[in-house]
Amino acid sequence: MHLDPYFDKMLSNPNLKDSVLDGVATFRCLSWAVAAFVFISGNVYILAPIIFIIYQYAHHVESIKYLLPYPGVYPWPISPNGFLYKCHYIYEIFATFSLFSLTSSIEPLFSLYSFQMIGQMREMTYRLAQIDNTNERQLRKCVLQYTTLMKCRNILQKIYGPIILWMMGTNAIILCALIFQLTQVRSIRYIKRIP
Repeated sequence: MHLDPYFDKMLSNPNLKDSVLDGVATFRCLSWAVAAFVFISGNVYILAPIIFIIYQYAHHVESIKYLLPYPGVYPWPISPNGFLYKCHYIYEIFATFSLFSLTSSIEPLFSLYSFQMIGQMREMTYRLAQIDNTNERQLRKCVLQYTTLMKCRNILQKIYGPIILWMMGTNAIILCALIFQLTQVRSIRYIKRIP
């Protein structure tokens, strides 16, 4: 099922262009905003430990604390500035890059497919509004187009259903982990002084 060629053909029709593209600009802006926020937050996570280390060097701190981008506890010891620390840091950089790539590509792609299907539904609505009792060919074309859209819907559900389920499960696990971490904190300090 290829929606792109048919969608391009619909956009070339001046009667349908405004109806088909209604609401696309809003979701395009939201997609760019999601990509920008994920990119900025990923860079903050990656660069914060480096900036903290540079700050400690600049202020001549004796025992420098080497932080990882994501706080975690591992069953093996990670020596400061050792090989294992660098491996963990590089791994977490790649994990952040993967998170950015997947988040800013999968969600807008789903929106694109949805809008292509919505555009075809709007085009069918336009055609059905223009139809009369003698034009059986247009009606047959709308029915065939509708069956194609239902096949596309089934494909989208098959592909994106597990992805959405995985994201919901991951979000629940992350929230539970954060709540657990908050219960382990003895006190919350807003400003922490470096020794």
